[in-house]
Amino acid sequence: MIQTAAARRHAGLVTVAALVAAVLAALSALPLVRGTTSGLVTGVVLGMVPALVGAVFLAVHAVGELTWPRPTGTVRAASLSRRTVRDIAPRGLRVLVWSLTVAVAAAVVVGGLTAAPDGRSMSRATETTMSAVSPYPGWFYGVPLLIAAIVVLAGTEAVLRLVAQRAAVVGVDTSWDLALRRLSAHRILRAAQVPLALTLSGVLVLGSSAAARLDHPGVGVLAGVGALVSLGSVLVLCLPGRAPGDPEHAGRTASAQAADAPLHATAEVTR
Repeated sequence: MIQTAAARRHAGLVTVAALVAAVLAALSALPLVRGTTSGLVTGVVLGMVPALVGAVFLAVHAVGELTWPRPTGTVRAASLSRRTVRDIAPRGLRVLVWSLTVAVAAAVVVGGLTAAPDGRSMSRATETTMSAVSPYPGWFYGVPLLIAAIVVLAGTEAVLRLVAQRAAVVGVDTSWDLALRRLSAHRILRAAQVPLALTLSGVLVLGSSAAARLDHPGVGVLAGVGALVSLGSVLVLCLPGRAPGDPEHAGRTASAQAADAPLHATAEVTR
């Protein structure tokens, strides 16, 4: 049987390992990009750093789910209930991740449609002058960022599916096992929204900065929105998940239900 302590410990270690790997990836990514790239490519790769860090976090989590402890012992038990991502994923956080991805796509489309023909600058013509500023999140920068955001979204959904399909913790009430899955899903989603939020924030700030230099009115609001998106992602990252209760109590509940079943059956027959 999978012991509750082992399951809890494994889930915690996976999250810690994923966070450590993400931090190390973030610290090494910027110097590595600047040292190995040049020119326009540097800007593209730097913009993809948040998504790359998010991908590292999800990859470590995926390994942790694939190495989830299997039932052991002479007699093995398995739950017949099938879990889905909808069952285990906190609805609000999942909607947030999807919404941020859609927002990135919308921002990239707007940037692409308003960019100059080169896809990386913004221009404005007057009766006497023609001005252009760069960088601007047109198709040149936007398409790679959108692909990176979609990869983070797809990776998040894939890891959530692994959480839903992993081996059940036997010997406890099914609600305890479900609570542990939901805690894992909460940890995954609250971290996955950060690279998406930072990508969206970067697109908004970069676009508003270029537009402001061309004296487009009201674009400063976009920079403020980008800052709020980044701040909000940090606050969401700090949201604690709801840990499962006392596994011993959950186990006693399951045992009590099993012990009471014959009594209920006898009562029905007597009636």
